[in-house]
Amino acid sequence: ALVFLSETKKSAKAMERLKWSLGFSQGVTVSCARKSGGLALWWRDHVTVTVRHWCQYYIDCQMEVDGHIYRFTGIYGEPCIEKRSKTWEVMRYLHAQDNLPWICAGDFNEALHHDEQQGGNPRSRAQMKMFEECLTDCGLADLGFSGYPFTWDNKRQAEENIQVRLDRATCTSSFMQMFP
Repeated sequence: ALVFLSETKKSAKAMERLKWSLGFSQGVTVSCARKSGGLALWWRDHVTVTVRHWCQYYIDCQMEVDGHIYRFTGIYGEPCIEKRSKTWEVMRYLHAQDNLPWICAGDFNEALHHDEQQGGNPRSRAQMKMFEECLTDCGLADLGFSGYPFTWDNKRQAEENIQVRLDRATCTSSFMQMFP
């Protein structure tokens, strides 16, 4: 019924062609900046979506599916560590907009725990704590995952390989109650 893509690395025109080829008639697409970023949110006709705001880092909307009204925000977290706090500021701003049940998912470009990274230099605990505090401030809980634990891989071999869980879905308790 709904697809969100982050870090598409494609122009809006290329993403529109893909949208139609996959059978989606509705949606919003944000072009990448050079070879970074790019977002797409596509939905089927039976889903009512009101897009509220969008930019290179998120698409925020209100949705109605089977009589349930909630909010969906697709995120692409700032890739530059020095600027990542901007992502947390934006999430807090979005959280303050209303009290709808909320699901916020995408590529946050950050891990929550050290065991979410394999290889490379350990992530800064302070860096991960800022992400954790943002989720807490917004009332968002990680929905977990099934399958392979890492969502990003630098595609290098042996000791040079780094894998991290950067992508996740989070939601408020009211969303979880709506969709147990």
